[in-house]
Amino acid sequence: MFERTELNESDVVDYDLNDENKDLLEDFAFEVYQQQSKISAERYLSGVERYVAWLELMATESDREYPSDLLEADEGDVYDYFGWLSNSDWAINTRKSYFTAVQRLYRWAEQTGRGDNITEPHSIDDFTFEAGELAESKGETGESDKYLSRSEVQQLWHPDNIPSPRVRNELAFKLLWYTTMRTRALAEVKLENIDREDGRIVIPNLKPGNNEPPFREVVYPVERVEPLMQEWIDRKRGVLGPYSDSEYLLLTHQSPEMRPSHISRLVKDAARNAGINEIEGKDMGGKKRWKITGHTIRHSAITYYANQTDVPIHFIQRQAGHSKIETTLDYVHDDEEAFRREIQSVWQ
Repeated sequence: MFERTELNESDVVDYDLNDENKDLLEDFAFEVYQQQSKISAERYLSGVERYVAWLELMATESDREYPSDLLEADEGDVYDYFGWLSNSDWAINTRKSYFTAVQRLYRWAEQTGRGDNITEPHSIDDFTFEAGELAESKGETGESDKYLSRSEVQQLWHPDNIPSPRVRNELAFKLLWYTTMRTRALAEVKLENIDREDGRIVIPNLKPGNNEPPFREVVYPVERVEPLMQEWIDRKRGVLGPYSDSEYLLLTHQSPEMRPSHISRLVKDAARNAGINEIEGKDMGGKKRWKITGHTIRHSAITYYANQTDVPIHFIQRQAGHSKIETTLDYVHDDEEAFRREIQSVWQ
């Protein structure tokens, strides 16, 4: 079931937007009025203003974490907006028109280089609602059953299942699993961000809370990852195409930096090769929506840490980058027998 603050369509019609969003929308308005008829341009602007007003309202009214700045929104936030639209009373064509306007906004922002946080999943061609993230409500709750067991995740990097090049992709999958990073954060990891001796990586804080720094640190088990780091960084990486001098950890033979959607696509392919992926439906454009993509590994890792290990919950919160402990607690599965046993064992 889609989780959201109970909002009605009328809650977001008063477009009292913050200054940063207003400035961006003015530039976007100039673009669409240059390229579209007046009627089409007004339709795009109406749809985008409704989205921005919804985002700002959710940032203040929801008990979940939403950015008020539309350039700080990620694919999960946009999935939530799509879910809100899907549960509205508007006609299907109206809902589609509103969301198409959001797609156009992010495609324009990406093409014009607006903001460092604009990523490929926002583009109109890649927005396919894959990985079941809509049903998971941003993939930040434990209420969904769309997570993999540890043994299932390990199938993703089995030699028979992992796409080529094996070393790079195995390293990417294992970093997603051990660190609980989002694909977007992993794509931005630079060589200088990695402390290979201590198993630490400095990554962007994609969902910072109040007074939190823009960067945070995640850790990984050195003994399990360093052999791959050594093989990839010291040997394989330097012969992968013309971008071997890239500052980023992950690259391709066509680009100095892997995009988040590329990482997610590799996970999809590995899960399909392992026979554990399946199509859950289609998006508005008729593209397939797969059960398992890159975000599933993050969701699965946090679930594993919270239920199958003795790692303190506040350490899991820190590793996952959750600003609120309540978000991490959502991943904890209720086990009445374990609860009774643990409380009673203290007094034995």
